[in-house]
Amino acid sequence: MLTTRQAADTFALHVVQGAYSEAASMLSQAAQEKWTEELIEENYQAMIRYFDDAEIEVITNWDELEDVEVDNGMMLYVPIEADGESEAITVVIDEEHKIVDIGFGRP
Repeated sequence: MLTTRQAADTFALHVVQGAYSEAASMLSQAAQEKWTEELIEENYQAMIRYFDDAEIEVITNWDELEDVEVDNGMMLYVPIEADGESEAITVVIDEEHKIVDIGFGRP
């Protein structure tokens, strides 16, 4: 089983690689009702619209910000960078290592 950090990184890698169905499969049942593959793609594309065609990098194993415990799980921040630009995908992961919430963009 993936650690919460590995799950967050894997989700972000799926999104950046355009593997939206794989990303959606990591969501809890309740989150799947809220976040369709299309909605994940729309939010991601809107977040990176100003990246132009620069190569996008997911910063895995990022530990400069502590994971934050919230009511429904652990919140993890995954930086997304391209040519000096920076955004992030934030996920909340429950005790079953399912993603229960997603945030696109830096807080």
